[in-house]
Amino acid sequence: MKSTILTALQAILFLFCLASAVDAQPANHLDNLPAALINTAETGLQQFFNKLPADSRADYGFIPTDEPDQLSLGTPFKLYTITPASIFAYRSGDTVSSLLTETDLWYFPVISEDQIRSILVVEQSDNQWQAVSLGQAPLAAELDRIKRVWPVEDGFNPRLIVVYQAKQFFFTVPERGEFNLTLISTESTTAEDRSDTTGKYSSLDKLEQVIQRLAPVVETSLQERY
Repeated sequence: MKSTILTALQAILFLFCLASAVDAQPANHLDNLPAALINTAETGLQQFFNKLPADSRADYGFIPTDEPDQLSLGTPFKLYTITPASIFAYRSGDTVSSLLTETDLWYFPVISEDQIRSILVVEQSDNQWQAVSLGQAPLAAELDRIKRVWPVEDGFNPRLIVVYQAKQFFFTVPERGEFNLTLISTESTTAEDRSDTTGKYSSLDKLEQVIQRLAPVVETSLQERY
């Protein structure tokens, strides 16, 4: 009788461990996105890459040994923006989320050899998806750094934000609260800066201070434009 009970308990324990192992497997990072978006991105990546002259690939973030079958798409960033109206209306205590406006753009990291080489941009217009560009190598390098400091595997989901009038990109980490907004600097001036893959973005900037710096820049841009 004891032997039968022990055997049953062992079987239950085995099934529990098997279920846990299955649950522990990471889900495909693209599974929850529209199939049409993924198909457009995959097709667009191959089309854009195949059209790049071999001697110009470095301008798009690639190295000579990169080949089409080596490239993969990382978890895309839905691009958000902060409008001038939101910046000028900001009051202390406002959250990042309250300032954000969705765009129709998705920024896909293009990965080779475990590094983000380039950015594939996919746009949604009139319920249709279209791959519109490949490149932005400096931004790609910075997103690679951000992903390593704030990895999805650890539960972080940084949001990518652009302020068009300031011609600047930012990111926020919602898991670190609603009051962080950090400038993405694409200017690496020293070899040490370029080799630092973790420290640069480990500290997050305070939303209020960033908005205070942005307001005059955006205002000047609007005055020059009109």
